[in-house]
Amino acid sequence: MKKRTKTNPDRQDSSRRRFLKQVSLWSAGLILGPPVFDIRETGVAQPGVSKLWVARGRDVSAMTRALVTRAGGMESFVKQGDTVVVKPNIGWDRTVEQGANTHPVIVAELALMAVEAGALKVKVFDRTCNEERRCYQNSGIKKALEVLGEKRFNAGIWMNENICPFRSKRVIP
Repeated sequence: MKKRTKTNPDRQDSSRRRFLKQVSLWSAGLILGPPVFDIRETGVAQPGVSKLWVARGRDVSAMTRALVTRAGGMESFVKQGDTVVVKPNIGWDRTVEQGANTHPVIVAELALMAVEAGALKVKVFDRTCNEERRCYQNSGIKKALEVLGEKRFNAGIWMNENICPFRSKRVIP
């Protein structure tokens, strides 16, 4: 007989079969307890892998920079000539004060940091739940990127698998 180990796929099949059998019996009313699916061997985060940093204060820009620096700096994520996508939550037609979307200063700061790290282009977009143009406008994200005046920023609406760009007119030397 084959020895079963944690990496043996037969173990998972056996566990899956056992679970499905329990579901069938439970659904038919033949067992009283709910089905048990043992996930101890898989599906559990490994200790020490995830990291979470928290910033407190009023200067959103400084807090964003401090957190990215703590994560290894933007240079550890962006290489010279990269095209970077910043995918904030712009899903809702809500203002900054309502707090439903990613804060526009965070988005603008991340885009600026990506360019400083060598990104050739930064695209900012999301698939919205409400009407796209109003979400980009009312969230403050479009304006925050335009104020920076960086030509390499491309905040766009994701429609039909394409990005329709909003381009700023000013250039920072």
